[in-house]
Amino acid sequence: MIADLQNQLRALSTRQRFSKLAADAPPGTPLSIAIDLPDTPDRAWLQRWQAGNQPFWFHARPGEGRILLGVGHAFLLDSEGPQRFATLDHAWRAVCHAWRHEADTPVRQAFCGFAFDPERNNAWPNARLGIPTLLIEQQENTLRAIITLAAGNIEVGLNSAIALLTPAQPPYPLLPQRMLRIRDSAEEARWLARTRHALSDIESGLLAKLVLCREIRLRHDQPIAPMR
Repeated sequence: MIADLQNQLRALSTRQRFSKLAADAPPGTPLSIAIDLPDTPDRAWLQRWQAGNQPFWFHARPGEGRILLGVGHAFLLDSEGPQRFATLDHAWRAVCHAWRHEADTPVRQAFCGFAFDPERNNAWPNARLGIPTLLIEQQENTLRAIITLAAGNIEVGLNSAIALLTPAQPPYPLLPQRMLRIRDSAEEARWLARTRHALSDIESGLLAKLVLCREIRLRHDQPIAPMR
């Protein structure tokens, strides 16, 4: 599947489809086309895909047979502060208004992530909405890719999209049911203490809700299959 998609991205017909959409469009106009792809048994395309260093988004509802894999960023919208969602919503509506796509290409899909704290306190953006360069979408037995580029950047954008796809790799070996967890006994004790304090404060009425988080590290001596 990956090799087939690379070949279609290199095809003259793909450039012509984008050029038709870009006619008289400002350079920053989002353009999208869809490419139908051959299905692979047991979602082997995802087993073979390797992330490398490029950014990616992943969303799956296995019970519904739906998988979305967004690779690279055609457009990024960042915001922070108390009005971050309203700001993102306004920017998103402007992008959708300008977005051009073929009649049979369902677009206007993006991924979004945000922090609970409205202010930035580390290197990560507080709220981010990303429109992937490549959106690979599987619904049951239907597999397709939606490619999104800027109107003024078609040739470079297509070359970048091709580079995002690494050559197909052999399927990852199936993993055993258990992996080795790297434990830090001191951190475990701190985590339990924080949990007890949170429950106590909720019971006493000082808090209504609190979201606790921690990092858990797992180690294995083989590559980890994404679907697994």
